[in-house]
Amino acid sequence: SLINALNMGGNTLHEPFSSQTGEVGQNPVFTRMLREQGYLPESLPENTRDEFSFNRFHFIAAQAEECADWLSRLYGSFTGLKHVWNTVSREANLNIIDWCHEHDIKLVFQTRERLGRSLVSQYLAAQSEIWQLGENLENQASWEQSSFEAIDVDRLSRELHERQQEQAFFLEQLRARPFFRVNFEQVFEQPRPGRERVLRDLCTFLSSRIDDLDPQKLEQWIFREDRRQTGEEVLQRVPNYRQLKKFL
Repeated sequence: SLINALNMGGNTLHEPFSSQTGEVGQNPVFTRMLREQGYLPESLPENTRDEFSFNRFHFIAAQAEECADWLSRLYGSFTGLKHVWNTVSREANLNIIDWCHEHDIKLVFQTRERLGRSLVSQYLAAQSEIWQLGENLENQASWEQSSFEAIDVDRLSRELHERQQEQAFFLEQLRARPFFRVNFEQVFEQPRPGRERVLRDLCTFLSSRIDDLDPQKLEQWIFREDRRQTGEEVLQRVPNYRQLKKFL
């Protein structure tokens, strides 16, 4: 929701270093760039060496020179990018952060207080193969009719600990650099005056790069529809919901 709201001019790039299969084709400029440079996911070499083998773009981000070259090419056509930090290694993320810092790129880092809820949402999306409700909420009916299996609580606990450590690590890496932290819960769950303040501060932070930002338009875009998939009524359909509650 936030990245779509910031993408008012159609010039922000989604997931340039993620697995890409769901993003290619959604952005015609990016898709053409990938095709021209031989970077369509199916044409990239498979990575079988580490835990990021699912991500064919990881090999670009993991090499400092290749990463810098790729980001320079992206910024020839786009003014911003979205990146999911846990889809590439620490070293690859640091390559991205270093390049952005060296090129005076504004960094916005969205964090979450309740990472457990985020993980559970991810598990349920994987079970149903429905990752978002869609631009016109076209997947909502299928999502509401989905049935879910129990979630492995031990795995959830283990991955939650890892996510917490990684989030803390990147916050520490960013501490000495100019960046803006957006807390998910502050934007989407606190009373309106508080979230208006966050969005106003975000617009001020980005104003030197995006000159037509308006906090009220930003808020209207973000909250025009309720796009959250895993509300309480959905979570209660998980067979071992009671075991999960302490993580949510």
